[in-house]
Amino acid sequence: MTTQRQYQEAVARCVSIMVFYHNGERTSSSLRRMRSEVKDVAGTVAGMAQPDEDPYRVDLHVEGELVARYGQELGSHLFADFQKAYETGSPVPCRSKPKQEAARAGESPVDPKRLASVT
Repeated sequence: MTTQRQYQEAVARCVSIMVFYHNGERTSSSLRRMRSEVKDVAGTVAGMAQPDEDPYRVDLHVEGELVARYGQELGSHLFADFQKAYETGSPVPCRSKPKQEAARAGESPVDPKRLASVT
């Protein structure tokens, strides 16, 4: 049985991959490495018995963490890079596009109460 802790670890791993990608030198090699690592995590998450509820949506929490860490503009750009890689490694597509649009309208991209319940 999959626990919330496993999802928390997947979120932390994805965020650390994106932080390393952001802080490092941007090359085609670093982009390929980031995509490969995110695909690995997405494959692991896909192998879990993943309920289709927000607390278990790794992508939603990664988006919230990146926006909280880097701000709306840069966080959204990093999340877009993450989202492309995650969707190629997971049979479950990211559902964050409406939340990104809400964020552009001045709303919070992730409900802090839901994020706190998992992290």
